[in-house]
Amino acid sequence: MLGKLIKNEFVNRGSQLLLILGGVLGLNVLNAIILEVTKGTTNVYVKFFVGLFEFIDVMAIIAGIAGIFFLTIRDFGDRLFKSQGYLTHTLPVKTSSILFARMVCDVVVMVAAVLVFPLAISISLRDFSLYKEIINLFIQLIEMTSGMTVAEKGLVVGIIIVSVIGAFLGGLASLWLFNAAYAIGHSFNRSKRAWSIIAYIVLTNIINFFAVVFVYIMNISELDRKISVWVYNNEIHGSLGIMFSFILIMDFIAVLMIAGLAAITNYTLKNRLNLE
Repeated sequence: MLGKLIKNEFVNRGSQLLLILGGVLGLNVLNAIILEVTKGTTNVYVKFFVGLFEFIDVMAIIAGIAGIFFLTIRDFGDRLFKSQGYLTHTLPVKTSSILFARMVCDVVVMVAAVLVFPLAISISLRDFSLYKEIINLFIQLIEMTSGMTVAEKGLVVGIIIVSVIGAFLGGLASLWLFNAAYAIGHSFNRSKRAWSIIAYIVLTNIINFFAVVFVYIMNISELDRKISVWVYNNEIHGSLGIMFSFILIMDFIAVLMIAGLAAITNYTLKNRLNLE
């Protein structure tokens, strides 16, 4: 049943996502063709047209990024709290399964956006040096680790991996912060949007408070050094070990935060559901 729920998420959201990503990618391909065809032209009208199309292209990219976020949050509201909510909540499945399926789809949407938008920009500029720089960065990292031990090389790779994972977790946490606030706000009978905004502010402040407490604990207890010693059995005490440990802890905290926000959303839907 979970597989069917995930499939349903992609069916409901996939067409809109493909429309945005395909539109942005196609527009940038067209822009690259126009720039190539008009290269070296001195005609004032042609140059004006090219400049106008480039402006439209840039606006399309910005609108595409905003559109994906807007469609994601609008779909959340429509299918769980508005007219489609009656159908969603009568399905013979757990609410937690519905939310988990949404989260899987959210991750795929984020990955697709990260892959397509840089590609679209590179095509429009007819410059793929971004990918070359990324490859060069990995080459430099490999060269940098030439004098390191096997364990230290593993740490460098580990730092890269947990940093990338952390970036995605941060984006997912931001999205589910909105979802949790939206759910809380719509549990009230009146002023749902106002209560959602208030819930968002309160949840944000709670998260910031715990973040400050965490940093304070790290500073006063040298927790980073202790964790480094614990993870590596006193074999690695360098900055790489501390950096890896710190980022790994931050990733773990992000996972807990996402789980907490999802739990709040799940509890609200199960116990305080108030459809519009």
